[in-house]
Amino acid sequence: MPTLLSRRRFLQLSSLAITSVFARSLLTAQPAHVQANETILVIGAGIAGLAAARRLQTAGYAVIVLEGRDRIGGRVWADDTLGLPLDLGAAWIHGIGGNPIYDLARQWGIVTSVTDFDASAVYYGADELTDEDYAEVEAVVEELYDELEALKADLDEDESVGAAVEELLADYGDLSARVLASVRWTIMSEIGLEMGEDLTNLSLWAWDEDEALSGDDVVFPGGYRQIVERLAEGLDIRLGQVVTALYHDGAGVEVETSSGVFVADRVIVTLPLGVLQRGLVAFDPPLPTAKQTAIDRMAMGSLDKVVLRFSAQFWPDELHSFGAADQPEAEATEFWNMAIHTGAPILVALIGGDDARQLERTNEQTVVARMLNHLRSMFGAEIPEPTAYVITRWSSDPFAYGSYSHIPPGADYDDYETLAAPVSDRVLFAGEATHAAYPATVHGAFLSGAREAERIING
Repeated sequence: MPTLLSRRRFLQLSSLAITSVFARSLLTAQPAHVQANETILVIGAGIAGLAAARRLQTAGYAVIVLEGRDRIGGRVWADDTLGLPLDLGAAWIHGIGGNPIYDLARQWGIVTSVTDFDASAVYYGADELTDEDYAEVEAVVEELYDELEALKADLDEDESVGAAVEELLADYGDLSARVLASVRWTIMSEIGLEMGEDLTNLSLWAWDEDEALSGDDVVFPGGYRQIVERLAEGLDIRLGQVVTALYHDGAGVEVETSSGVFVADRVIVTLPLGVLQRGLVAFDPPLPTAKQTAIDRMAMGSLDKVVLRFSAQFWPDELHSFGAADQPEAEATEFWNMAIHTGAPILVALIGGDDARQLERTNEQTVVARMLNHLRSMFGAEIPEPTAYVITRWSSDPFAYGSYSHIPPGADYDDYETLAAPVSDRVLFAGEATHAAYPATVHGAFLSGAREAERIING
């Protein structure tokens, strides 16, 4: 099958030296000396919080994890509504080479399934692109990415990826409507949907600055929660503890929640950027100006899922993903074939950015109808209604307010590092938005939690 250039393949770069030894050390390593009487609070039972808590407890610290939800996992959430565990938040291990999440999956015998980004298709109307179309689209997209990099290097002032793409596409007036629409759809898939944001809200200076791990991307047929549940084993996790205030001084920290007050020697804050931006937790003393500025000017993307279960499969067996290029660009939607991984006739539609935020304010029937409109444009009007569906609303989630972080125009990639910086030696920060090399990933969140645990252990 003809293939489009995959940005995920295009960005396979050398990475930090992360090995299975690191993943094992999270669970088993012991420091040379530990202050056994020291108590650590961890705010948030997502991947970052669980990684930090597990490492600290293994090292001999007393650890309490405070979680506002009635479940663990944060933005890792497998739902059983459709009869099997389906990941409604994070779904992929992005690059298995040296990835600590994959190392843990192997260590714990958790089954994974490879995603083939080459087994994708773009439709224009009811017809898939021809071999010649695919070749032209891939050549144009690759050339545009090279031009984006060159333009970025020459900019005196930041601009959006969207503005840059429009500027560059103006030189491609000889493309057919079919190829141009497919180029736009591909860029939205590989940049916009991957970041969960409109191209006009993405900084060109910050674009393509993160790192990527080598190897396949894989999913969990049994759900990502298998990693979460194993990380959480043996930890003291208090659910329903919505944090409202955090006080600290030279003697320690005090954290107020909806259910009480917790006192400890230190605290690791793993609240999502979207929660921090809304000022839902009062910090006393207030956060340093530089950190608050970074919080205010960074942004959260929205990547929502519409999961559709059908009575039978009507799409091609071999396709891992597909999309309709002739649909409105603002409604770019990418469908993922879960039958390959689970055996069930299920599609997961990905929608991002302002489109996702708008659909979160739309009734479920209208959202499903739009998904079916896309599918019927590709596979015919006779395809059936779904037997069941689930729709996410991450931007409306009061414990997340978005899917993951990105840098908009006017912010700076260094804001990731600023957000990661501790406040004195009492208040530390972790989460995907604090890991500059791997933001917006589960392994980035995991590594950030382990980083802060090691900061405490090593003094």
